[in-house]
Amino acid sequence: MNEPALARRGALVKLFAAACTAVTAPAAITACGGEDDELPTITLAAVPLSGREGATIALAADAEDNEGIESVSFYRIVGTATVLLATFTGGPFLFQTILPTGTAGTTVQYFARVTDTNDETVESTRVSITVTS
Repeated sequence: MNEPALARRGALVKLFAAACTAVTAPAAITACGGEDDELPTITLAAVPLSGREGATIALAADAEDNEGIESVSFYRIVGTATVLLATFTGGPFLFQTILPTGTAGTTVQYFARVTDTNDETVESTRVSITVTS
């Protein structure tokens, strides 16, 4: 490109950048990027799938989004109580937890929740861990 063309291109880039930073968009719209019509995805794996009270359970979440991941949170469900265990803002999304006391003979469930950079959230399928006595 010749110098005048490069100067025009540089001016357009600056103008576009200024316009993008001046835009205030709703959460579903990314400034100068169009609509974010894709929800994030998340899968959760747990090892082992059974254990005694106090046993260590390793959780691994695989989260993806076309715009970016803000956070991944791990949760445990015992009976009707849901407890937030941990939140990560960067991968890898790995967490170890212990099967709680008082749960022998029951099932403890875990799930992960991903939040993308547009505040869209999706939960993984629940993984059930059998607590033996």
